Amino acid sequence: MQRAHAIYNYYVTHTTVSFHTIELSIEEMQQTVLNGNTRYKAYALEAGGLIIGYALLTPHKNKQA
Repeated sequence: MQRAHAIYNYYVTHTTVSFHTIELSIEEMQQTVLNGNTRYKAYALEAGGLIIGYALLTPHKNKQA
């Protein structure tokens, strides 16, 4: 979770792709990824034992931008 959190917040801080303007806390990231809805899944891309990317399927939600 910490690696996905770091990757996401990098894009919040350095790009406009996430539509968030403020970094997420680890708790907010956990709520997003572990939302309890089996319809929306999370996937991680791993190379050499490290998470290098991830994808989330989520319902539409309002964001700051």
